Amino acid sequence: MRGLKEVMVYILLSIGAIVMLVPFAWMISTSFKLPSEVDKWPPQWGSKNFFSKRLVKVRGGFDAVAESGSSEGSLREALASVAIKRGDNVFTLNVDDDLFYRGELHLLIEGNPRYAKTMPIDERTKDLINRIKSLSSSMRQMGFNTVRLSNYDKMEDFFNDYFTQSIAEFNRLNFVPKVMANLNRYSNLIEKNNRGLILLARRVKNEEDRRKVEDFLKNLKGNFILASEKLKIYMKGSRETLSYGEIMEIAKLLRASFNVKLPDVSDPFAKRIIKIVRLKVISPIEKLEKRLEIHDEVVKDYESVQKYKLEGREIVARFTPKDYRIKLLNERLKSSPILKPYLNRIREIEKQGYDNFTQNFSGLLDKNLAEFLKEHGVEEDLVYQRVSDLRNTISSIMNVLTESGEDLEKTISDSDSIDEVKEKLMSMLPDSLLLKTQLSKLERLIPRGVEAGRFIKRLIDETMAISVLRDIYANSMSELRILKAPPIVKEVRVKYDKEKYWEVIEIVFDKDIPGVYFRDENYKAAVFFNFKEVMANIFQNYADAWHAAPFGRYYLNTIFVATATTILEVILASMAAFAFSILRFKGRDLLFGIFVATMMVPGEVLLVPNYITVSKFGWIDTYYALIIPWIVSVFAIFLIRQYFLTLPRELYDAAKIDGCSNWRYLWWIAVPLSKPVIITGALLKFVGSWNAFLWVLIVTNDPKYRTLPVGLYTFRGEAGDIYNQLMAAATFSVLPVIILFLFAQKHFIRGIARTGLK
Repeated sequence: MRGLKEVMVYILLSIGAIVMLVPFAWMISTSFKLPSEVDKWPPQWGSKNFFSKRLVKVRGGFDAVAESGSSEGSLREALASVAIKRGDNVFTLNVDDDLFYRGELHLLIEGNPRYAKTMPIDERTKDLINRIKSLSSSMRQMGFNTVRLSNYDKMEDFFNDYFTQSIAEFNRLNFVPKVMANLNRYSNLIEKNNRGLILLARRVKNEEDRRKVEDFLKNLKGNFILASEKLKIYMKGSRETLSYGEIMEIAKLLRASFNVKLPDVSDPFAKRIIKIVRLKVISPIEKLEKRLEIHDEVVKDYESVQKYKLEGREIVARFTPKDYRIKLLNERLKSSPILKPYLNRIREIEKQGYDNFTQNFSGLLDKNLAEFLKEHGVEEDLVYQRVSDLRNTISSIMNVLTESGEDLEKTISDSDSIDEVKEKLMSMLPDSLLLKTQLSKLERLIPRGVEAGRFIKRLIDETMAISVLRDIYANSMSELRILKAPPIVKEVRVKYDKEKYWEVIEIVFDKDIPGVYFRDENYKAAVFFNFKEVMANIFQNYADAWHAAPFGRYYLNTIFVATATTILEVILASMAAFAFSILRFKGRDLLFGIFVATMMVPGEVLLVPNYITVSKFGWIDTYYALIIPWIVSVFAIFLIRQYFLTLPRELYDAAKIDGCSNWRYLWWIAVPLSKPVIITGALLKFVGSWNAFLWVLIVTNDPKYRTLPVGLYTFRGEAGDIYNQLMAAATFSVLPVIILFLFAQKHFIRGIARTGLK
């Protein structure tokens, strides 16, 4: 019977231990997971980070267009990037999966991939462009986004513009609701609340014609309502953009909605109503359906020009070390004719490192331009705002001219005045209101006494240099070493932004092979990792969490504050405990009772008076506020006093007879004999100080004084719901306390057992 009881006790203890350890184990497990695994249901303990192979979902197709690049790009750099395109021979794949930063990428192009080389635009495609342009106005009147096409010399330029812009036009959550809204609007125009065309049809005098018109209008309205209901299914889908098949199905629905035979009527008023319906109701839906039919023709035209078969369907490329990428970057910087005049300045910023390379280069040019502006009378307080305005304005002007096929730099000369510059540029695009606005702004920004033509050329050169440097940096730092690929593949890049959480794969082909022709293929991707890379993947969340906030500073603050409060509390508590246990004075027990009674006061009640006191001393955002209010603990005094009472009184009397002072007895005899309870009190205080949150949050505004618990709170606010990184941060924050407890648990148990506490 006794043995059974012992077994039951051990079982219950084991269950309790498991219940207590499971949350901690789950926290550690979550800290190793990828973002997609955190919210996975049912929950799982493992992670793909522990595997040497990871399948990656990639998205090609006509809706996989991403403007990738360095996250450092400023507004003016983004504007200037239109003037310097990445190249038509670049194809982009979106990564619809967890990000990867290392390993060996295997990319397989499925099916029978075909492509086309660069070619002049043909008459059939020109006709398609003109038909799209002719429908754009009526489409915009109906509330739809429309593609805006230029005059093209090459087929690939048209296809690239069309399929890029059609992503916005055929956005599922934008296009479908607007189609439904227009169908509902025209059905209401036919009949709504005893109003509309049906009510008008009742004024037809010929009874037979009136019946025909009414039946026609009711059938048309019924078709519109039915089509609108059927369109609801297209509101849902795995892709933001409607697929080619879905677009063709919607076109079929629209065709059926207005495919109602017009009634044969003789009454003039009835004929007038039919004409109104044909013009105001059916014609807009017909134009919408024609727009979808043209999309079908564009897709077929796109497929028909792809005459060449791809030799080899697999691409294998490996991530390269940073030294290799920096070497590649330097080679490309030297070979760039646009950056040649700036190489000395580039060498200056290389000394600062490569983490903020483009920002440092842009900042150096801004500094030099600011000095130039100050020399020409611009106030120091306004000079950097003037620099920013000048950069943005010249970038906008370059964009407008580049999109129209004009070259700004070749148009103006050094000796041109601002009026001559404006006249030359407006003669190129006389109808451009944006160009006129930006030129007027540029005129106001250029300082007096400065040669406008020369100054504008300087702005152009520097803007081009910033953009070229940004592109070279982004491409070089993201390039992979190709191990296997079709002959036409020249470069493979993987670009990502951890903060915005996007990643793209860029494939660079021969110069005469446009990347747009690879958007209609299906792709499979996988990444393989060696042992070192697997270990790096496992602890990636810890590295990301550490760099997401200044955790190094938080650690130092926490260690310093916890150690200082612990040492000071042990000293003060030991002296107070000695007085309340060994020394005898009047009112000792009453005073000790008052001390113990303060333990009943909730700590939250003291927050406001303590904060007022600390602020009066001017201790906000100082270590004084974190340490001094917490160096006295009644519980620690009580704990050590209880242990001191167990020491024999004769020991104290013998020490006094031998001439020992109270101070010497306390530190040479009482405290060493009380080592277990001292360690217990110190451990409790250290853990409490390590985990302190509310007080630290209140009295610190500057991050350099904050501790780990507040750092975790701040990190979570900055990182959102990235729980894997939050759990990683929590794990390395609590780990020192766990290690400390494991080493001190023997003294902790002895200290509690010998204080007389039950």
